[in-house]
Amino acid sequence: MLISRRQVSDWRSDGRRAGRSTAPIRTNRRTGLGRLIVLDRHPHARAGATVDPTLLEHRIAAALQPLPATRHDAYALGKRALDIAVATLGLVLLAPLMAVIALLIRLESPGPAFFVCQRVGRYGRPFTMFKFRSMVQGAESVIDLAAHKRPGDYRVTRVGGFMRRTSLDEVPQLINVLRGEMSLVGPRPELPEIVARYYEPWQFERFSVPQGMTGWWQVTGRGSKLMRDHTADDLYYIEHASLRFDLKILALTLRAVLRMDGAF
Repeated sequence: MLISRRQVSDWRSDGRRAGRSTAPIRTNRRTGLGRLIVLDRHPHARAGATVDPTLLEHRIAAALQPLPATRHDAYALGKRALDIAVATLGLVLLAPLMAVIALLIRLESPGPAFFVCQRVGRYGRPFTMFKFRSMVQGAESVIDLAAHKRPGDYRVTRVGGFMRRTSLDEVPQLINVLRGEMSLVGPRPELPEIVARYYEPWQFERFSVPQGMTGWWQVTGRGSKLMRDHTADDLYYIEHASLRFDLKILALTLRAVLRMDGAF
């Protein structure tokens, strides 16, 4: 959506209003217009809602036409090599820790140690994403499924709270990286229900690259940023993607995790 100036409501990721903004982003130097990345308060997806993954994939692919060609240059090859190396090494070194975490999850609350969920991947292709379970079993049916993490959620277990603060709940996604469904760095995978109901066609651009375990917005604010800024940062990453940029994001991610910036 291209505009020169527009006043929009901003909402924080915890659902609280955070003022108003009038500054467009991604300004076109020739026309002086800017694409406004607006994602007002991210709505909730109803518990039990289903989305046809094939129709959603076709909808995203149509919006991205012509589909960006798969890159086979030095950056793409280096990125994939880095993904494989880090994911393999990480799974080997962290296997004992993952076993302990799985045991603690099972001891604290009934249910599986892993939370398996559907996410939207590159070009809209659905895939199964793995996480450690940080909530009580059946948390989605307790109240409407929140689109994003919120502080003070009573469904989060004690072990889950620790994992979220340290991002250990995300470690199983190294499996997705190794399988080629995700990358170490890229836009975070989104829920199909959220994409199907609330995304506009211009937002589908974030699915033109592999989705990642961490990204630019995670290291520039994490959970404390305005929801609309997440899409802005994703598009910024896509426009400036490079192996050097990926390594910078990984380094900043490590710092953010150790400092628990914006984590809850």
